Amino acid sequence: MTDNLFTQLDQNQDVRAALSAIRAVLKNEADSPRVRELSGDGSRITPFLLSEDPKTRKNAAALLGDLGIKEAADALYQAYLQEKTLFVRPVLLQALKKTDASPYLAELKVQYDRLCGREVKEEEKKHIREELRALEQLLRREGKGTHHTFTGWNRRHAVLLTTNPKYADVTREQLPRSAQRIGVNSLGVQAVVDSLEEVVKIRTFRELLFPIALGAKLTMEDGPEAFGEAVAESRLLWLLLRCHREIGRASCRERVFSTV
Repeated sequence: MTDNLFTQLDQNQDVRAALSAIRAVLKNEADSPRVRELSGDGSRITPFLLSEDPKTRKNAAALLGDLGIKEAADALYQAYLQEKTLFVRPVLLQALKKTDASPYLAELKVQYDRLCGREVKEEEKKHIREELRALEQLLRREGKGTHHTFTGWNRRHAVLLTTNPKYADVTREQLPRSAQRIGVNSLGVQAVVDSLEEVVKIRTFRELLFPIALGAKLTMEDGPEAFGEAVAESRLLWLLLRCHREIGRASCRERVFSTV
């Protein structure tokens, strides 16, 4: 079966489906060595990074990423430079991350800054967010990440102060007078505050937590992928980017990552 799938690639027959099927076969431990042998240096796959069909380009990039073929780095980078379809671009970057991306870091940092400076349409936000995240992961992995300075001390935040139930009322009474929507629950005290600098002076709470609004009720049976998707769509990234100084321009970050 594996050999037939690669024959399909060589003959340019139903390539999109063949690439997807090869990815599935690669997950089988018994078949994986044969897939890697037939893939070689990736030259049988890289031509499809320039296919006219964007889903074929995406499947080719994803397969190269699964294989982690270092020789495919330049083909992936060049394909990324040419790629116009937004949903393909993050996949190319994720695949590039599995290779040696060090020769392209300076250009990728420029691309990151360029993305942070462009106007983003509402319908583009999801894909641009994924591309920015992939760029951040790649730059961080190669040691080119930036130091992050928390700047949210005097911003308005919804917070949860976890505390021993015996100290919940005492903690609530110590909140700043400007605090709003104050409530006590089984975990502690929740409120909306304008200054974290005042809140952290309180000595009767254990943790200061920021609710991130997952927007879905999940259990362990839903699996890590469902949790990952929920976190990606939550307010976590918006919160992190809104309250740190170094990741590009704040106005851009809030525009791209903001959620309703």
